[in-house]
Amino acid sequence: MNVSVPKHKALLVQLARQNIVDAVTRIIAADGVQGFSMDRVAAEAGVAKGTLYRYFTTKSALVRATVDHCLVPMQDELLETLGRTGPPDVLLAEMIQRHLGFFERHRSFFRVLLYDRTLAQSKAARYKNSRFRQLMERTAAVVEAGMQAGLFRPLDPLKVATVILEADIAMIGRRLICEDPGPVEDDAALLRDMLIHGIGQPGPGDRQGQR
Repeated sequence: MNVSVPKHKALLVQLARQNIVDAVTRIIAADGVQGFSMDRVAAEAGVAKGTLYRYFTTKSALVRATVDHCLVPMQDELLETLGRTGPPDVLLAEMIQRHLGFFERHRSFFRVLLYDRTLAQSKAARYKNSRFRQLMERTAAVVEAGMQAGLFRPLDPLKVATVILEADIAMIGRRLICEDPGPVEDDAALLRDMLIHGIGQPGPGDRQGQR
């Protein structure tokens, strides 16, 4: 079946943007943000500078698009994990482990951006990102399922999801600035104990102490 002209053009635009973003990723990973310029990106991507500005009007827009692109595989992985069938506390624990693990596997790239404050500047933007909102809503759904199953106390699921994701991001930031952050499994276990066990139902002894 032939691809329509509009779809063909859209595909070409997507491929062109992908090529440019890949060029930015290579430059930042090799030389940091300080080695990044629109001229160098155009040369690395093999496109005219005018073509580059047609897709990305500013340097900050290009960096933001690159970060978003790099986060897509992680978000897909976390959404897939949260969408599985299983005990909610186990799913949340696995999500935390995978979240930290992704940044550990791509440590060099994201560490450069953190030092340049690019990630810090994007905190407000992530709440406007539809994929991040989807991740937050999926996390909230798992939290709510845990509440219905009696695993967690009745709290606002969306607020709990926000706390979990922000705690993950804070731990990721700490690991990126540390020269020797230690095993990712240890930090994932710490978050799991604090966030999952911390929202669990109180035990008999706790109930008695509350009387």
